[in-house]
Amino acid sequence: MAHHRAFHKLPMAEKLRFTGENPPPSLWSRFPNWQNAYDEEGIPGQDETTLRPADNQRTIDGEVTFTAGDATFACGDTVPAMLGVISGELGWIYVYPNPDEELCWVLSFHVPSNHWIAMNDDWFLEGGEVLRVPVGDSDVFPMRVGSRLPLQSSGEVIKVEIGNPKMN
Repeated sequence: MAHHRAFHKLPMAEKLRFTGENPPPSLWSRFPNWQNAYDEEGIPGQDETTLRPADNQRTIDGEVTFTAGDATFACGDTVPAMLGVISGELGWIYVYPNPDEELCWVLSFHVPSNHWIAMNDDWFLEGGEVLRVPVGDSDVFPMRVGSRLPLQSSGEVIKVEIGNPKMN
C-alpha cells in the first residue's frame, strides 16, 4: 500500500506592518505596543509612518510610539483606544467607538494651551477613515482613557480624563 503525504497550505504570513494606518483593534490583545519601523523605511510600500509590533510587549518603554488602551465614555460604555506616546507622554488618542469597525475619531494634546483638541478639521477627515469627534455629547464626555500596559519607568498605567475637547 502506497503512503500518501498530505500537503497542507501554510496560512499566509500575517501582515504586521501598517503604513499610514493604525493596526486594527483585533491585533491589540496580542500586540498592545507598536513602534515606528524607521529601519525598514526603504522597503517598498513602507515609509516613516510604518508601524510594527514593538519588541517590548510587557511595558511601555521609550521605543513604543503607540499602545493599546481603553476609553470609557460618560455613559459608562468602554471602547478600544490607541494611544500615541512620545517618551511616555500621551499626545494622541484614537478612539474606536464601534469595536467591530476600524473607524476612529482622534484627539490631540496641544501642549501650549494644555488642552485636548478634537481633530475635526476637514483636511484631517478627508478619506472617510476618520470620524468626527462628538464634541459636546454628554454621553461621551467627560471621557476617561487608560493604557492597558504600565509605563516601564514608573510601573503606572497612563490615565487621563478629558472634559469637552476644544475645537482646533
